[in-house]
Amino acid sequence: MNTKKKLSIALIGSFIIFSYGVYRLGFEERTDEFTALPLIFAVAGLVGLIANLAKLKDHTDKNE
Repeated sequence: MNTKKKLSIALIGSFIIFSYGVYRLGFEERTDEFTALPLIFAVAGLVGLIANLAKLKDHTDKNE
């Protein structure tokens, strides 16, 4: 499996984690105990999205 495929799979996974966290923050009923978990998912997914996009852009720029 080449690097571009790996980065694309990681990007999709980060987007799913980010989407799940944002969905839980916006649409699910909140309890005080579980408010931090969707926030952690949203932040971690966003960080993963940004990092994977930067790596994918860097990788495609080097190959061209």
